[in-house]
Amino acid sequence: MHFTKPSWVMHTDSVSRDQGKRLSIFSCHVHPDGSRIATGGLDAKVRIWSTKPILNSASELSGRPPKSLCTLAMHTGPVLCVRWAHSGRWLASGSDDAIIMIWDLDPSARGKVWGSDEFNVEGWKPLKRLPGHDSDITDMAWSPGDRYLASVGLDSQVIIWSNSERLRKLDTHQGFVKGVCWDPVGEFLATHSDDRSVKIWRTTDWEMEAEVKKPFEKSPSTFFRRLSWSPDGAHITAANATNNNGYVFIAAVIARNSWTSEISLVGHENAVEVAAYNPHIFLRDPSLPVVASNICSVVALGADDRSVSVWQTKSARPLVVAKEVFERQIMDLSWSSDGLTLYAVSSDGTMAVFSFDENELEGIAPVSAQEQYLKKFGFTPPPLPEGFAHESKESASQMTPPPSPSRTPVTALSHDDFGAHNGGEHVNMLVAKRNRPTLHQ
Repeated sequence: MHFTKPSWVMHTDSVSRDQGKRLSIFSCHVHPDGSRIATGGLDAKVRIWSTKPILNSASELSGRPPKSLCTLAMHTGPVLCVRWAHSGRWLASGSDDAIIMIWDLDPSARGKVWGSDEFNVEGWKPLKRLPGHDSDITDMAWSPGDRYLASVGLDSQVIIWSNSERLRKLDTHQGFVKGVCWDPVGEFLATHSDDRSVKIWRTTDWEMEAEVKKPFEKSPSTFFRRLSWSPDGAHITAANATNNNGYVFIAAVIARNSWTSEISLVGHENAVEVAAYNPHIFLRDPSLPVVASNICSVVALGADDRSVSVWQTKSARPLVVAKEVFERQIMDLSWSSDGLTLYAVSSDGTMAVFSFDENELEGIAPVSAQEQYLKKFGFTPPPLPEGFAHESKESASQMTPPPSPSRTPVTALSHDDFGAHNGGEHVNMLVAKRNRPTLHQ
């Protein structure tokens, strides 16, 4: 595994006397083609960066492609969430101004950013402005095929959008809603709230299928509760759970259909803010068929203890633990579509990037195998109501992915334990160098 922290990925204060001060980054999401990553920050801006200079030192030094691709400045409050559509055509951003913006690539929109010295190499224009929430928008998720966009916020609402129109409002949560995810076939939606529950919603009628409370009865207050659904559809991993009467911080793994949580990911010293599954399924034995008993998943966790852990569900211990790579808590995680790069952002205003070789993530399966496996669910989405016609992916923007970057290790790895687990496996433990410059919020 290789690790880097691109110092030039930052949101800054360009208005006050603290110009140039590094501000919190609340969200990140990699474009499906892997060539760019969007971030949202305290400066009320969405910023789009090239990934090649992050992953390839030669590209970083040459400035080709440019590091910063675009700055989007339509929000009037901090941007708490950014999410690319699966097609790659649209970018959704949600802010504490209670507005969702949908952005579309527009080659004619490139040029100097109004009111600043920045220059947009790429042009992304505001396509839709979606008012509907009454408070901060904390998380969003596109459904499979980009049929729907789900958004949640501090107004305790869950809103389902289709064709940029509000299709449904789900309002049974009794606290701030801080996480949302879809299952990979689009049959269910899961939401996580400060009312200490995860609710599962059916997409056929938007009624509640189940409510999971037990792992969250003693959960503390956190900025986010970002949860994730495994790519085989079998599990949800939910942040900010506890056991042992609230004294042990865990991520709870919830099983599909039974909606019970018998598995815990234990080891973080403070509350988990975000869980993110690798988009690929993994095979325990690649020589055997793609069946449930031969499938496992990889999931990453980011926590308030400033550490990131990566787990493979076939093991009781994490594959990797990265400690002290941030000064403050982790806000968001995002995997590249090839499943080999994990991006993490923190409220200290920095990004960390973890790159894996294929032999480090054993058994990674091709997307075609996953698509074939998901057919077993036999789920067909119901037709949309009249007036909510879905736009075909055929019109999606064509973006050429960059060549595979070379990866250069920048820090050493050692072995250590992480939490109370059985077994004698070793865990890759990454500890950031102590002599790096300190960043102040």
